[in-house]
Amino acid sequence: MRKERLSQFNKQNGLGLYYQYTEKENINKAIKNITSMLNEFKLNTAVSEIMILMNFVKTQADLSKDTWKKLILIVAPFMPFVAEELWQEINGFSEWKKENSVHLQSWPKFDDSFLSNMTYKVSVQVNGKLRGLIDVNKDETEDQIKQKAM
Repeated sequence: MRKERLSQFNKQNGLGLYYQYTEKENINKAIKNITSMLNEFKLNTAVSEIMILMNFVKTQADLSKDTWKKLILIVAPFMPFVAEELWQEINGFSEWKKENSVHLQSWPKFDDSFLSNMTYKVSVQVNGKLRGLIDVNKDETEDQIKQKAM
């Protein structure tokens, strides 16, 4: 019951982690986060980030081929055999050749231009009760955020 109420609250107030952004913003954010997590050997949180991205993918009617390729490259270290099959399929290779392997491709790069204009919804609470939501840019200082909340 609580989970259903929380889900309804999130839908009504637009609190989806990735749902408020475009396809390109989501994939670039995921690439950036997963890359840093893998560099720090935080494998559990990287898998969690992939799951969050997959929740966004499930809400989309269609994704570009470029986004699918990046998604396959991201999941390749965690699901090597599945990623290999998907890579062969999306590129239309009729037979498997070692040089076409997903594991020989370069890691996807993220584009900062998609990340710079992202805003986040921050809840404003008074005495533990939600009083509203404000949009916050990632470059805003704590004082600017407090000023918006007032």
